[in-house]
Amino acid sequence: MEIKIIYRVFILAISAFAFLLLDSCQKETNDPLPEPVPEIGFFALCEGNFNWGNASVTSYDEVSGELNNSFFENVNGFSLGDVAQSIYETGDKYFIVVNNSSKIEVVDKSDFSSLYTITDLGSPRYFQAINDSIAYVSDLWNNAIHIINYKTGSQLGDIAVNGWSEQMAIVEDSVYVCLYATNSIGIINSLNHELIDEIELNLPPVSIRIDKHGILWVLASEYGGASALYRINPQTREIELDWEFTETTLLFIDLPIDGDHLYMAYSSGLITKISLTQSPLVTNLFSKDTDGMYGFNVNQDGDLFILEAHDFVQNGTITKYNEQGEIQFSIESGINPNSIIFR
Repeated sequence: MEIKIIYRVFILAISAFAFLLLDSCQKETNDPLPEPVPEIGFFALCEGNFNWGNASVTSYDEVSGELNNSFFENVNGFSLGDVAQSIYETGDKYFIVVNNSSKIEVVDKSDFSSLYTITDLGSPRYFQAINDSIAYVSDLWNNAIHIINYKTGSQLGDIAVNGWSEQMAIVEDSVYVCLYATNSIGIINSLNHELIDEIELNLPPVSIRIDKHGILWVLASEYGGASALYRINPQTREIELDWEFTETTLLFIDLPIDGDHLYMAYSSGLITKISLTQSPLVTNLFSKDTDGMYGFNVNQDGDLFILEAHDFVQNGTITKYNEQGEIQFSIESGINPNSIIFR
């Protein structure tokens, strides 16, 4: 009898051990695998809806066709936040500005894993690195450009401005910032963090780009109303070109690094490019239905990506075109895609 009892206990112990071993193996198998980062493709920043906390990142690999509309959340196990405004690349990191969550999520470029979060930033809009550790962050409501150490995540102070500030660009020791509320381009000395001058425009500036010659191109727009394109020489700080548009609104501009053309998208659906010369030559590329156009990017090969938000509640669409207007592919994105960062 004792032998039978001992035998049964032994069998139960072996069974329990086997169950635990199997369970542990199953748990290990069910752990999420690292998400594949596109080798050739892009990350698309998707705003989501205000106060819904459903901002996201769409990842797309143009070689494999791998699509992931919840890339940030799948990699990190938590949601990105409320209203993803912009994304910036510097060094080995991406900086994702999340407007209504008052933060910047800092992620590793190699695998998109979260490294740290910079918080308490008011209503941040855009990020601009000024050296290997310091950056400026523009703001919607707080009458200030925030100064941060982006390597430590600490805040160093503010630069006072009048009202809403938007995109920025740096040329040598000067940072040019779109000051929407004052219809001007503010000039900040990045050595002492002081606003030293402003270039007055006729309309509020929203986008700014630097071409390969070091010249600034500024899109100014009343968001659906009058619009204008300015070319500014940062050496003289003078406006060299002022184009105002009355029959259609200039919605977006983009300028590939070292590219020879500035690309433009209008509310009429027309897509054009202009040469970066003293007397710019305008070339009409193609037209499309702009209903829901929410973002516009051009890669180094001159391929154009149009981002559409549709009804602002359902998932968006990202379509790649060549300069002849031929569709290369079209994919579903997260909600309200606003910009792309290429891989």
